[in-house]
Amino acid sequence: VRQQAAEEDHVSHTLRDLSDARDGIVRQIEELQMLQTEEVYDMKRRHAEELEAEGQRLEMELVTFRNRCEEHHTEMIRDIEMQRCANARTAQERGNARIRELERQHQEMMEETEAYYGGIIQDNNVTIQSLGDEIIAIQDSAKRSRDKIDELSDENNQLSGPLAIAVDKMQTLTLATKDFEKEGERLKNT
Repeated sequence: VRQQAAEEDHVSHTLRDLSDARDGIVRQIEELQMLQTEEVYDMKRRHAEELEAEGQRLEMELVTFRNRCEEHHTEMIRDIEMQRCANARTAQERGNARIRELERQHQEMMEETEAYYGGIIQDNNVTIQSLGDEIIAIQDSAKRSRDKIDELSDENNQLSGPLAIAVDKMQTLTLATKDFEKEGERLKNT
């Protein structure tokens, strides 16, 4: 029992020692956390100050850079406009020269064409006139043919009525003849 009491006493001393050690470690950790929190705060503050200073420096550089870019842009626009005007004048001069050359070539070709085709055009005009006369003659002939066809159609219509009557009469007579022949055959056989 003593031994058990001694062991329990030893265990409780050990637990107290451990608890005290744990409390000491917790205090140390809390102190370290406080120190680290202060260091982190100081680092954040320094970093924020550095960032602000760097931001201001960059802002100033940006303003300077923008000004240089605007100057360069204005210069480039002026140079491009001058080049465009020069190119436009050159292109216009080349265009005008080309137009004059084309007009000269066109005039030469027109004179050659008029000289070459003058007689042909005259002959073609005569041919066109004679073809026009032939077309009028053909149209007159076609009109007479249509009139003749209309006349024949009217005559055909007038004759189709009596023809239908004659065909009916012929069919009636044909049937009567067949009946008569049958009657004659029947009388011969009797």
